[in-house]
Amino acid sequence: MRMTVLDHSQIALAAEALAPALRSAGFDGLAAVLRGGLHLAAHAAFATGLPLHFLSYSRSAREVAWHGPAPAGMRILLCEDFAGRGHTLADCEAFLRQAGYAVQTVVICADTLSATRPRWCLFETQQPGARFLLPWERHRLNPAATTAEERTPDHLLRRTAWDLDGIFVVDLEARHYRADLPAALAQRDTLPLAADAPAVCDGDVVITGRPQGDAPRTLEWCQRVGLRLPVIFRDDQRPWPTPAEVARFKATRALKEGCTDYVESDAAQAASMAAAFPELRVCWWNEGRPALLQAAALRP
Repeated sequence: MRMTVLDHSQIALAAEALAPALRSAGFDGLAAVLRGGLHLAAHAAFATGLPLHFLSYSRSAREVAWHGPAPAGMRILLCEDFAGRGHTLADCEAFLRQAGYAVQTVVICADTLSATRPRWCLFETQQPGARFLLPWERHRLNPAATTAEERTPDHLLRRTAWDLDGIFVVDLEARHYRADLPAALAQRDTLPLAADAPAVCDGDVVITGRPQGDAPRTLEWCQRVGLRLPVIFRDDQRPWPTPAEVARFKATRALKEGCTDYVESDAAQAASMAAAFPELRVCWWNEGRPALLQAAALRP
């Protein structure tokens, strides 16, 4: 499956480009489907000056209702983030039309599985198997999202993968490993848990660049310092992989594990992950001063 990850800036720019068409269409108001339609509807409200109203939708019951006052004007632009395979857009359109409104629809994205075709779409693909991922939908990378209750807050479905060295332990400099690997490993085994080690959540996991051969001594260290997370080791058998190779392993495995976030101690690896895996929310630990990253690789 080919996934296109959209960021906030792309969506805002596309919405701004559509603004003249929306202003000339003669709408009396906007109706945002909560919560997905809020982002687009807010942009449309600023771009058109139209009043903004809200619809709530229960997917399980297929029920639509106004969240707050209904619009007085009768020509309504319905705003949603995605024209999906379900019933949301069709049910909301039917609700509005049954109430006497003339309605047209605008969405951020649509694909070949979309059950309805909106009047306007910011991003669309007709390629079979191609999908979009919106920035507020990264929680869907977690398989638990498919079985979660409908009103489960999205942040409760975030799952974080953590780097080990540089976050939970202040690692030795690389020169020590290259000078005398056995001595450096033995010294590393005696190090304490980092003073600024982060609090973790149930379901989090450590994905480390340490090789599988380091597993016994690493798990013993985790036991000694009280780090109670599953640890996944690099299994490519390469003695000195490049930072980009390690970053690719970590990010690929994080996605395989259903993680939505990766926290990396090394700036170069963090930038490499953010550029190659935009679906992951990548954070550079920055010695306890974490910073979210967004990156794009320069093309030669």
